[in-house]
Amino acid sequence: MLSVPVDGAQRGVSSPKDVSFTLVIPAYNEADVITQAMTEAVESLQRLVTRFEVIIVDDGCSDETPQIVEQFAAQDSRVRLLRQPRNMGYGAALRRGFEAATTELVAFTDADCQFHLDDLRYLIELADQFDVVSGYRIDRKDSSLRRFCSWGYNTLVQILMGSPIRDIDCALKVFRRDVLVNILPNATGFFANTEMFSKAREQGLNIVDVGVRHRARAAGHSKVKLTDVPHTLDSLLPYWWKMHFAGARPTRESDVSPLWTWMAGVGVLLLAALILGANLTYPLIEPDEGRYAEIMREMASTGDWLVPRLHHQPYLDKPPLFYWLGAASIKLFGPHDWAVRLVPVLSAWLTIAATFLFGRKMLGTKSALLASMVLTLSIGFMLCGRYLILDSLLSLFVTTALFSGVVASFSTKDWSWRMWFFSAICCALGVLTKGPVAVVLVVPPLFAHCWLRRIDQGMNWKAWASYAGVIMLANLPWYIAIATSVPEFSGYFFWEHNVARFLSGSNHPAPAWFYAPILLLGWMPWCGLLFPLVPFLASRSPKRREQRNAKVGFLAMSVVWCLFFFSLSSGKLPTYIIPCFPALALLIGHYLQSTKSPFTAETFQLEKLQELFSKASVGMCLAGFILPYVLWRMHLESTSFAITHAVVWAMCGLVFLAVRTRLTPKVAWWAYCVVALATTVEATHHVFPEWADRNAIVHEETQLAETLNAPTTKVACVEHSPGSVPFYLDRDDVVLLEISNAKALEDFVNSSDESYLIVDEKVDVASLEGTLPKGRSAATVGEGPRGTILRVGHEVPVESVQQSPPSPVKPRVAMEKTDSQASLR
Repeated sequence: MLSVPVDGAQRGVSSPKDVSFTLVIPAYNEADVITQAMTEAVESLQRLVTRFEVIIVDDGCSDETPQIVEQFAAQDSRVRLLRQPRNMGYGAALRRGFEAATTELVAFTDADCQFHLDDLRYLIELADQFDVVSGYRIDRKDSSLRRFCSWGYNTLVQILMGSPIRDIDCALKVFRRDVLVNILPNATGFFANTEMFSKAREQGLNIVDVGVRHRARAAGHSKVKLTDVPHTLDSLLPYWWKMHFAGARPTRESDVSPLWTWMAGVGVLLLAALILGANLTYPLIEPDEGRYAEIMREMASTGDWLVPRLHHQPYLDKPPLFYWLGAASIKLFGPHDWAVRLVPVLSAWLTIAATFLFGRKMLGTKSALLASMVLTLSIGFMLCGRYLILDSLLSLFVTTALFSGVVASFSTKDWSWRMWFFSAICCALGVLTKGPVAVVLVVPPLFAHCWLRRIDQGMNWKAWASYAGVIMLANLPWYIAIATSVPEFSGYFFWEHNVARFLSGSNHPAPAWFYAPILLLGWMPWCGLLFPLVPFLASRSPKRREQRNAKVGFLAMSVVWCLFFFSLSSGKLPTYIIPCFPALALLIGHYLQSTKSPFTAETFQLEKLQELFSKASVGMCLAGFILPYVLWRMHLESTSFAITHAVVWAMCGLVFLAVRTRLTPKVAWWAYCVVALATTVEATHHVFPEWADRNAIVHEETQLAETLNAPTTKVACVEHSPGSVPFYLDRDDVVLLEISNAKALEDFVNSSDESYLIVDEKVDVASLEGTLPKGRSAATVGEGPRGTILRVGHEVPVESVQQSPPSPVKPRVAMEKTDSQASLR
C-alpha cells in the first residue's frame, strides 16, 4: 500500500494513454447537475485515454435525470444509460455499472461534479503498477459536519479493518477490471467502498492512494444524510465481526475418546469440589458475610420469606433468592457458618460445571477442559466461591444465561426455543438474586450477537418478548408483594440502590481503571496468559482469524461488556466482575488449545508458552517464599510455620530454576498446574481462613460464645452492627447501641446484673467505661482488630476470667495470644 501525493504543479499535459476505460457514475435525482457531469467526463477522458465509455446508472430517479442522459447519449454514443427498477442504493448502482463495463480499466465517480476529472490521469498511470488506485481528497470543500463524519468513519474503518486507505469513501477510484470482478460489492448502500477494499486486502491486491483536488458541489443537494451513518454502521460492524470471528476451522476431536473426556471432566469437577468445599468452618468475615448470614438466620427463624430483615429491620438492598437458599440451608443443617457458605460453594461449583458442559458445545472438549481447569485454579474465582456474597450465585445465572442463549442461536435447527427459554429462566433467577444488573449483563451481549450475526430469529420481537415475559413472570410476584408490604421498597431499591448508586458512587467510589489491577490479581496465577490472549483475539492475520469463530467473538464481547459496564459505574467492588470469569476462562482455554493443547498427543510446540509457564512457575515459587514473611508480620503465621513454609517454596523455586530450560513444553505446563494448585489451596485454605480468624468478632467454637449464648446473658453491640454476633449466638435479642445515646446504654446496663458489650474498634473503651452508671464496672474479656468485648456488672472478677478453663477447640497456631485475648476469635 502506497500513498502518492500530487499537487497542482505536477498536473501537466500529456498525450492520451492507449487503454480502454469505463467511468461509472451512479445518479439519483441529479437533474440539476447531470449534464455538467457528463460533459466534464467526456472532455476529460478524451484527453486522457484513447477509448472510453461513460455509464450513467439511474438509481430509480423520480426527476428528469434519465431523460437528460438519454438526450445526451443520443448525441454521443460513448455515453450510455442503465436503469435500476427502483431506488436500490449507491452500492447496488455501482455494482450494476461495474458488471456492465467491458474495458481494461474501470473507474467511478459521483454525479455532483466535486472532482476535477483531469486528476484521473495520475490514477490511470498508476494502474499499470497497482490493481486498485484510490483518490483522497485534498482540501476538502464539504461542510464541517460532513468532514467530521467522514473522519470518524475513516478512523473506525482503519481501526477495525486495518484499512490502508486514508479516504475510503472518496468517489474517484480506478480498478483493473480483471480484479474488479472478484471484489464486487454486495452492500447496497454507502458501505460498498469499504467492502470492496476489504475484499481487495483479503485477496492481497496491490493498493495505492493518490491526492486529488476537491471542490464544492456544482448544483443540487447531497444525497448523503446523517441518517445514513447508522445504516452504514449497520453494514460495517456485522461485516467486520463476520470477517474477524467467523473463520475458525472445525474443532478436531477425533483423538479424544468419550470415556477420557468424561473422566477428565469429572476429575476437574472433583478437584473443584475439594477446593471449594473443604474447611468451611472459619469465622464469618464482617461486614458482608456477617450481614448476609444474619439475614438468612432471621428469615429461617421468623419464617418471613417475603421481606429480608437484618436486626429485625427490612433490608431492601437485594432481592431474596440468595437469602432463600441460605435460609433453606440453615433449616436443613442449623445456623453454622459452613451451612450458609454452601450457597456460594455450590454456585461456584455449578459455574465450573456449566463452563465445561457449555464449553464443549461451543469450543470443543479440549478447550472446555482447559477452561474448567483454569477456572478451578483461579484464586479470585475460588475465593469468591468460599465467601458468603451474592456474586457467585449471580455469576452462575449470568453464565448459564449467556452460554445457553448463544447455544440456542447456533442450534442445528434454525432456533432452539428450549435452550432460549432456559437462558431466560437463568436470567430471571439472576434478577431475583441481584436485581436488574443481571439483565444488563445478559441481554446486551446476546442482542449484539444476534445483530452482528444477522440471526433473524434473534432479532425477532417474539423471541425477545418471550424472554422478557419469562423474566417478568418469575420476578413480578415477589416484587409486587414486597412493594405492597414495604411501600418504600420500589423507590429505594430501583432508584437509590441501583441507578443513583451507579451514577453517584455513593458506595465504594473508585476510578475508571480500578478493575485493571483487580483483573490481574483475581486471575492469579493465570494472569500472565491475559497478555498474549489480547493479541490472539485482536490479530488480523489470516492464521489467527482461522482460529476464532463467532462463539469466541461472543465470549470476548461478553467479557468486554461486563468490564466496561462496571468500569462506568461510579461505585465499584472487586467481586462485581466475577460474572465475566467463566467466559474469560473459555477464551484462555481456547487460546491454549489453538496454540497446541497440552492434552493432545502432539508436541506442545509453542516455545513462548513453554518459556512463560517455566518463568511463571519460578515466579510463583518466589511469591510463595515471600508470602510467609508477610503473613508473619500480619500475625497470621507463627515464626516456625513461616520459616518452614518459606523453605518449602524456596526449594521448589530452586528446583524449577535448575531444570526449567530442560523441561519439555508439556512437562512445563503440568508443573505450572501443580504450582497453581498449591497457590490456590494456599490462598483459599490457609491465608483466607487465617485472616478471617484474626478479624472475627465471635466464633461459635469459642468458650466465650457459649457464655454469650446463655439465655440470661444480655448482649449489645456498640457503634456497629455485626451480623455474625446474633448469627453465632443464634439469638434475636442482641441490642444495637450508639455511644451518643447515654440513656439507652444506661438502661441496657441496668437491665441485668451482668451484661456484655461488643464495642467497635473505633470507640475509645476508656471513655465508654466512664459513661457507665455508678456502681457498674467493665472488664475486657476479649479484644482484637475488630473491637473489644467488655463484661459489665456490679463487680467483674477479672482473675476468674483469666483462670477460666481453655476453649475445647485448639487455638490456631497463627495467634500467639492468651485465651482471654483470643476470645474475639
